[in-house]
Amino acid sequence: MFDNVGSLACPGGERLLKALKAARDAVNLPDASKGHFLLIAADAMLSKLHALAMDPNQAFYGARIEDFGQIQESNYCPAKAVQADERN
Repeated sequence: MFDNVGSLACPGGERLLKALKAARDAVNLPDASKGHFLLIAADAMLSKLHALAMDPNQAFYGARIEDFGQIQESNYCPAKAVQADERN
């Protein structure tokens, strides 16, 4: 899981997200290893996650977005997350 994923909406960040997706796809092959790779990304601004999941040029286009509400601990900001599951 990583936070502030909205800040990756730039050329370098897009390359990083595409590399993460390639790694996820390689690990999650039907006949592959016993492991499973699940990427959870968070951002305090839900609109940033929507922008990444709704842009067909982004690695995780079509990813499912979940609103987990605010984290109650004082050291954390409100968190939203996108689960980059195997549907995209």
